Amino acid sequence: MEQGIFIVLMIFQTVMQIIIPVVMRKTHVFGVYVPGEYKDVSSVRFYKKLYVISYSAVSLAIIAGYAVRMNKLDPSMTAALGMVLLLSTMIWGLILYFYCHGKMLELKRKAGWSSALKEVNITDLSARRLDEMLPWFIVAMPILLTLGLSVLTLTQYTHIPDSIPTHWGANGQPDSFTEKSYVSVLTHLLLLLVMQAMFVAIHEFTRKSGIKISATNKAGSKTRQLIMRKYNSWFLAIISLVITILLSFLQLSIIYPGIFDETLMLLFPLVFLAVVLIGTLVYAVKVGKLNVQLEAVIKGDDTKEVSDFDSDYYWKAGLFYFNKNDPSLFVEKRFGIGWTINFAQPLGYVLIIGPLVLIILVTSFL
Repeated sequence: MEQGIFIVLMIFQTVMQIIIPVVMRKTHVFGVYVPGEYKDVSSVRFYKKLYVISYSAVSLAIIAGYAVRMNKLDPSMTAALGMVLLLSTMIWGLILYFYCHGKMLELKRKAGWSSALKEVNITDLSARRLDEMLPWFIVAMPILLTLGLSVLTLTQYTHIPDSIPTHWGANGQPDSFTEKSYVSVLTHLLLLLVMQAMFVAIHEFTRKSGIKISATNKAGSKTRQLIMRKYNSWFLAIISLVITILLSFLQLSIIYPGIFDETLMLLFPLVFLAVVLIGTLVYAVKVGKLNVQLEAVIKGDDTKEVSDFDSDYYWKAGLFYFNKNDPSLFVEKRFGIGWTINFAQPLGYVLIIGPLVLIILVTSFL
């Protein structure tokens, strides 16, 4: 079972990495800003194809080799090997990314892209009135379920067995236990509260972040930003709800041992994994379609005398955004799907490190 899960994860990782260069904005190639008139030149297309072909060839070879060999290895080794190979495909993707990122910077420097154009940074204060992100309390609603389960857990404390599960294997059965205490029976719910609070914080800080508008396509880019924010809002809300349902399911199995049969304990986490993977893929595809629609708008609203504000300086390796002059805590990624933190804002570190510290503190009591 674990081997199959690792194969699914590697296939998903491969699919996502292959489609990212396709679904990303054409003016942002491997973390480098490319002015609109150069986005389809042969050199840019070459490195996109190189990334896709190289990544898929190596990753598919790894997956095929693992699928063939996994039944011939000791079961305890196949899971460990699966994890190593999954990490290897991620590292291979990073190696290819940094190579293509460097080549794009070199191309941009040698060709002098945008050097003769006037750079413009656009701000539209009216755009926020059109924002369709979900209200914060919708994203926060799963917290009510967590609080209700916490109350139920405490009221049923005396009926809970003295030894409670803390981890479940790929077969859906608990494989690690700890002694019952008020902290241990609430650990999963405390971790869930931390994650839920983090989702709400990410959602609200994304709402407060600036709406980036293209100087060469003001109408199309504003529409795209508003729709992207709405997509991200729904994605966060759904992921938060799905994680809440999974951990609530596990919490009920702690409160009432044997309430779910072995088949359900096996299938429920698999359904959770499928929902998360399919949801992420759908999100990526919708972003890709949105970018294609934006390209259609650009053709009718192109201004060649100006270019967008070239913020390459603030993007370290095209992945990490450091701009103390930008009050936005979250900005859209240049490579990948979704948003990333402005690392020049101290609050960003609190949002990253804070939940990790809380999780460590909670789990240390086990």
